[in-house]
Amino acid sequence: MSWLGVAASLLAGLGYGIYTVGGSRLIANGQRSYGAMGLMFGVGAVLLLPMLIWRWPGGLDSTGGITIALYLALVPTVVAYLLFGAGLKVLPAATVATLTLAEPVVATVLGVVVLGEEITAATVAGGLLVLGGLSLLALPARPKLVLDRQ
Repeated sequence: MSWLGVAASLLAGLGYGIYTVGGSRLIANGQRSYGAMGLMFGVGAVLLLPMLIWRWPGGLDSTGGITIALYLALVPTVVAYLLFGAGLKVLPAATVATLTLAEPVVATVLGVVVLGEEITAATVAGGLLVLGGLSLLALPARPKLVLDRQ
């Protein structure tokens, strides 16, 4: 196991949590959801710009590469985070963050159906684990038992 990979994963999760709670607070304080998402993506872009310049990806040197990068930035990312912001407007941040856990399952299903990717036992097991966990979270809370002490 790579401890660097584990640390990076935990850091990414922390960043996502900060992003979700920050967006929720901006919206709760009167910012429009698309404005909150745009603000946070803009700050993120400025912070990551030095890394882009330092580790310039090879494909961005061509018209095709730039076209693909712009498409990926504008269509799936913008649409997804506008919907994310709309969700933050009407649901608690914890609920929105939990619901986004279904995204890898949807992406996998699309990969199999649209792109003809191979489905494996590990793919099915992972999808069932994610959906099972989401199903457990969707169950209503059980009332706490209060024992009468005499």
